[in-house]
Amino acid sequence: GKPAGPCELDECTDGDGKACQEAGQACVDGDKTAEGNFVCTCTRPGEAGSATGARADCTLDECVTEGPDACEAHNQTCADADHTVDGNYVCSCVSPRVGTA
Repeated sequence: GKPAGPCELDECTDGDGKACQEAGQACVDGDKTAEGNFVCTCTRPGEAGSATGARADCTLDECVTEGPDACEAHNQTCADADHTVDGNYVCSCVSPRVGTA
């Protein structure tokens, strides 16, 4: 006989990539013949980030999640300068009005 060819493993369903899905992240294993090459990607609204071979460290743009209710509903703009810190988004009045919160 001869070898069956390259052995494949979908790490997203049968390997370490399951940790992506357990964290609510998307997992893609583009080369099922190699190990450790799966990619986890953040998928929740306002999140960004991806990692190869591990769960992603997701950052959150609170202007996507909090801004519409907290700022935009009151005709204010939203800015989130540091997506790694929770609760630091800033609502600002639109000119000619002034003020931030």
